[in-house]
Amino acid sequence: MNIVKLLRSTLGSDPALSDSWFVTNGSGAVGPVALELVARGVEAGKVPLESCFVRHESWKIWRGLSDLAADAPAADLEDESGVFSRSLREDALAQGAPTVVGAEVALADAADLQDALLRLLSTAVERCGADGAILHRVEGDAAIAVSAHGPAMFEVVGARTSLIDPVVMAAAAGLTVIAEPTPGPAGAAMIGRLERLGVAAVSAVMVPIRPGGHLHAMIELGRRTPFRLADVAAIEALVVALVECRFDAVAISTKPRAA
Repeated sequence: MNIVKLLRSTLGSDPALSDSWFVTNGSGAVGPVALELVARGVEAGKVPLESCFVRHESWKIWRGLSDLAADAPAADLEDESGVFSRSLREDALAQGAPTVVGAEVALADAADLQDALLRLLSTAVERCGADGAILHRVEGDAAIAVSAHGPAMFEVVGARTSLIDPVVMAAAAGLTVIAEPTPGPAGAAMIGRLERLGVAAVSAVMVPIRPGGHLHAMIELGRRTPFRLADVAAIEALVVALVECRFDAVAISTKPRAA
């Protein structure tokens, strides 16, 4: 597929550019994800070319998939020897290679709140080695999965969770939830959502995002090994950084609750 060749061509063989991409339809987003999974999503019709945007982790802007496909002549994609276009690779490099920056800088540099939430999710996954994560945003009478990372992330984005779900209720109260080895109702609810994401989590944690004391969103993460308290503290620090740079007031509890 030409769009896949085009995206891969922006990476070339430069080792400084990793195979980490984000995809959004404007309301939900997934990532970081390997290009192969983006290709599968396009082929399965879960990533429509006409309405989705893509961003490599090194880019500062989103680019429409349909625009990329329309703007690139076949000769610019790949020659018969498999050598990718130099101009496309240079275009990607011109947008900035990834650098190690503080979480505050990365979140503050986001284009908008949705982009900041996506950066929060990807940074939290990286820092605590999570196998999967879901970021839910409270809208009306439900918490909606707007970003996800995991094997079945395309299926999970858009899922609605009731506000009387035990994890959502704990988040509204400002509590961090850590699933116990034998999980209670909240822990079981978290692990169930992670299973639908394709992650067989042994451990799970939820941290609320509560600017001004009101629940705006929550992030759930799971992995196949137990989370340490240091991992939970790192996630909470990222949430505090997000609230400080994207909202007027900070109101987040750091009191863990077993579930």
